[in-house]
Amino acid sequence: MKKSLLVVAACSFLVSLNAQAAADRFIAANNSKETRICMATASNRPIALIVALKEQSMSRKSANQYIRCNDIPLAVFARVFELNKTGHYLKYENVSSTYIKDITMTAGDSVVIAGSR
Repeated sequence: MKKSLLVVAACSFLVSLNAQAAADRFIAANNSKETRICMATASNRPIALIVALKEQSMSRKSANQYIRCNDIPLAVFARVFELNKTGHYLKYENVSSTYIKDITMTAGDSVVIAGSR
């Protein structure tokens, strides 16, 4: 029993470290409403994205249609950076497509995010 509790505690600690590391790699370029939505998407927490969309009075459909993060559509941004939780909320189609991913970027590198305006 103690071993299983220890394993669960260790796994949850590692997951929390991984989530924090992912959140630290995105930096907002400005404080526009589009950038706030992009940062909420980058958090990979659907509730943060839902709150950001409600604050801007936007629906998921209109955000997918009009918001661009670093000049790519919102759902594609989630797919490129492997933000599966917010990507699932945005309902991106996981079909075969080609996109370029910077494989030289390490976990310590930061990504500056700018909204569409």
